[in-house]
Amino acid sequence: MRFTKIFSKIILSLTLMFAFCLPCLNNVKAATSYDVIFRAGAHGSFNGESKYVVEKEYGTAFPDDPYYENELAVDDGYIFTGWNEEMPETVTGKTVLVAKYTPLVDGVEYKIRYVDQNDVDIVTPRLAIGNVGSSVTVTAKTINDWPVDQSTKTIQLTDGTNEIKFVYTVPEDEVQIEYVTEYVTNTVDEVVTVPATAGTATTVGTGTGVGGAAGTAGTTTGGDQAVAGETTDIEDNETPQAGADGETTIEDNETPQAGAKDSGSNNAIYIAGGAGAVILIAIVAYLLSKRKKAE
Repeated sequence: MRFTKIFSKIILSLTLMFAFCLPCLNNVKAATSYDVIFRAGAHGSFNGESKYVVEKEYGTAFPDDPYYENELAVDDGYIFTGWNEEMPETVTGKTVLVAKYTPLVDGVEYKIRYVDQNDVDIVTPRLAIGNVGSSVTVTAKTINDWPVDQSTKTIQLTDGTNEIKFVYTVPEDEVQIEYVTEYVTNTVDEVVTVPATAGTATTVGTGTGVGGAAGTAGTTTGGDQAVAGETTDIEDNETPQAGADGETTIEDNETPQAGAKDSGSNNAIYIAGGAGAVILIAIVAYLLSKRKKAE
């Protein structure tokens, strides 16, 4: 009888411990969205801000490249060359990407088109500038979850016509003769000479095309604008901005690691397993107690 009382107290204690763990389980379930942070780097800005933040749910499509969404403004004398890391296809955790640049030496325009299977533009084509002879890699936009022929495409720019075309398979009942009713296409309309550090002049073209609208779920916020020559504080252990040469050094403890969702899922499994064990023990103890009383 004494053993039964002691055992019952142990079971009660374990049950109370499990009750206190329930809020932890709820927090694990709630952590299903993450910030995707795009940093403007040393030679650009997002409407005057140093970063562009998109909140996305775990497992959803990664946000469209903000440069090709006309969110990133590049300083005169430089061209955008991509991000410090490859953009993943889906969101798996908090991600920080930093823009990279290179001086504009022999500028040439290139066009990005997003068309259906009949070669009809789904959104307004995007115009951008790069250096002749350089390679450009572009990631496809997410448009109504329609399948696209390739997630990324790369071309080498020449002094002729340069075009990247993504082909989407549009359902037959959604195919249209015309998707874009108004094209806004700004070509290079101004030439500025920027003194180069090596003692030579760099010819800079300004003005780029305006891309079409493709919805991206989430909210955006801005950060403080970094000023050249001053010290910039990096909040929340985020990736520091790129240096003047366009290269970025990222320490292991500065870029938030992905995979928080997986860790949370494992915790949930452990908690659920422990809860099941506690309940099973409680049932056994109750049955033993009744049996002792009956005897």
